[in-house]
Amino acid sequence: MSKEIYISFIIEELKNNNVDAEKVCAVFCRKFQKSNRTFYNHWKMAQERYNNTQKLINKENEETYAKAEKERLKQSLISREQFGIMIDNVFKLSYKKTMDTNGGKNEVQAFMQVAERKAKFEGFDNPTKTETTIKGITEIIIEPKEM
Repeated sequence: MSKEIYISFIIEELKNNNVDAEKVCAVFCRKFQKSNRTFYNHWKMAQERYNNTQKLINKENEETYAKAEKERLKQSLISREQFGIMIDNVFKLSYKKTMDTNGGKNEVQAFMQVAERKAKFEGFDNPTKTETTIKGITEIIIEPKEM
């Protein structure tokens, strides 16, 4: 039998999570009636091939994940832009309806809700700055450097 058959057998065992060399060796030696030394020579080659294959698979999975993540982020940006356009349209319609009905109670309330949502979405209601207080210091002196 060719060594490729032996290596393929060992790789299949590795794929099946049989990573204990002694257990795989026992099965290998019984099946192919070869010595332990022959098995361990092929074991080393099979492990190298298996590890190289796993590295390629992992690299491909990482690339696929990165592409999918980029696409997801792109879609979230598009949906944010679309939401901005939609809220602008609702704001305009609500304003128009409020003006057409001379400010009926329900229309004004709806308009105010849309205006509040629009302000939140665009960040108008975020605080512009935070107050800072310094405790324990009563005087700050800045002295010029001597040249």
